[in-house]
Amino acid sequence: MVSVKAYGKILVFGSYSILEPGNVGLVLTTDKGTETTVKKIKTNEIRFNLKSFDKIFSMELSDNNIEIKEEIFLFIKNAVLYTLEYLGSLGKKISGLEISSINDSELTNNEIKKGMGSSATSTVSTVAAILKLYDIDNRDLTYKISRYSHYISQRGKGSGFDISAACYGSHFFISDEGIKEEFLEYVKKSVNKVEKFTLSSDFKLVMIFTNESASTTQRVSKINEFREKNFQQYDMFMKEYNKINLELRKVFHKNRIENIKNLLEESWKKRRELGKLARTDIENEKHTKLISQLKANGAYVAGLAGAGGGDSIVAFCLTEEDRKRLIAYSENNGMSVLNIKIEDNPYEFKQD
Repeated sequence: MVSVKAYGKILVFGSYSILEPGNVGLVLTTDKGTETTVKKIKTNEIRFNLKSFDKIFSMELSDNNIEIKEEIFLFIKNAVLYTLEYLGSLGKKISGLEISSINDSELTNNEIKKGMGSSATSTVSTVAAILKLYDIDNRDLTYKISRYSHYISQRGKGSGFDISAACYGSHFFISDEGIKEEFLEYVKKSVNKVEKFTLSSDFKLVMIFTNESASTTQRVSKINEFREKNFQQYDMFMKEYNKINLELRKVFHKNRIENIKNLLEESWKKRRELGKLARTDIENEKHTKLISQLKANGAYVAGLAGAGGGDSIVAFCLTEEDRKRLIAYSENNGMSVLNIKIEDNPYEFKQD
């Protein structure tokens, strides 16, 4: 039996920009995630126990075409099938498996996702656990299998930053050319070196759930439609957007706090403009007003995390007093403050 915990992420900046190769974003890992336990069983089946959703289901080991409609189940199913395909290519004798997973409540609660990357943590923890069960402990391989299966589950969309965070921890993510190969060819590729980053303790994190779950896949589809119909405008916009984000990387490295604030707000404003161009709701007036209120009540800088549209707001305070004031304001106004800390947490194997 093997247990693995993969940790959730916060994409601070770079959303949508990192859909284009060579562009940069900052992804930070947290102290909350998904723990998956895998063990071999004697029957010729795969049993799933998704404890956070109170769901149990099974499939025959050879039934690759089982239909699973619920999105999160699809991510885990594909993680299993692609990992077993890889093991089969090595000539490994595959047995039945029992797979159980549970998310920390900060990732999902009552089947409501909060934008912390639960699909990625579920995928990575499943892949890493199955590989280890067959005596393979290889982080780059786990990344490639996870990236491929997650990409397929998202219907060919996504940059892979959330998979990269779950595998390697906090870093500046540089997008690549994407997946063009068949699965077994893709896992033979080399992996780009990760540019690690540790956030300064000057920034006190507060994560606030907007009480709205957002579909990143739907918004990415809208962005892609805009790209196809208005490529010249899109290309110029993305170059301007990434220029801001490249400056952000520099000032984060140098911990220039005021510059970080100004450039973060500029980057988030640019993301909001992209939503208007693509006619998708990345940051609406309600979100903008809420962010302004948070900044008036303790947040030094605040904006929607990741792809926007809802999910969670990332806010940074500069003093513990401001952090407490922001938490009190948020809770007094009916918002959920997530019990999350930023920690550099690549996935890890858990002791029995």
